[in-house]
Amino acid sequence: VDYILLADHNGQIYKVHPISGLKPLKEILPLGVLPDPLALDFDVASGYIYWTDNAADEVSRAYINGTGIEVIDSNAPSPYGLALDIPGGNVYWTDDVLDAISVCKMDGQHSKKL
Repeated sequence: VDYILLADHNGQIYKVHPISGLKPLKEILPLGVLPDPLALDFDVASGYIYWTDNAADEVSRAYINGTGIEVIDSNAPSPYGLALDIPGGNVYWTDDVLDAISVCKMDGQHSKKL
């Protein structure tokens, strides 16, 4: 992978090319304007990017090309951090309001607070 993914509080997720060559240094992913994307992770094999959205109280995913946007958990009052367990097929996130770590399968099934 020749880029870094970054989220900002302006509602965008960016693909940043540290060594740009002929590519633009920063590309906005075509996900539309998101309320408040915070933490993100990327599954290179599937092409899915996962992110928490603190304002929408959701954990979501989409293909890196912007298609297939879906909410995988909408019961997170303040999702903050996020990590993928790719071998186990899980998404973990922290929640500041619940003071907890939650997990679900990468497709959103079997969501639970740990």
